[in-house]
Amino acid sequence: GYFSDLPIPGGGTSHYIKSATSADLLTWNVESGTRISLGEQPCAFMHSDGSTTLFYFKAQSTEPRLYYATASDGLTFSTEVQSTINGNGPDILQLQDGSYLLYYDTSGSDGEFYVGAARMTID
Repeated sequence: GYFSDLPIPGGGTSHYIKSATSADLLTWNVESGTRISLGEQPCAFMHSDGSTTLFYFKAQSTEPRLYYATASDGLTFSTEVQSTINGNGPDILQLQDGSYLLYYDTSGSDGEFYVGAARMTID
């Protein structure tokens, strides 16, 4: 599993993503090291070849956006890609036709919060 520290209002913006393993999904062991620096609210997608793509939010950039990075071993995420989506709290669902939807939290120009969705192709 992947997790981030909890952003606290006024508490700074340096957040990170770590990982943990569990044999029973009740007891977790945090793995050493940080998976993604300056990221938060991860959502993992496991590929059929065993690699993992993490989707996550970065508030530290000049334009807060959703990012993603892939690791062949699920631990070492090297190439980070900035998406065009300004939102956080990503979640991915596979539809019956095999395509994917990425859901995320976003806000409108009216100051209200909404759930956004983007159709995705995942290789």
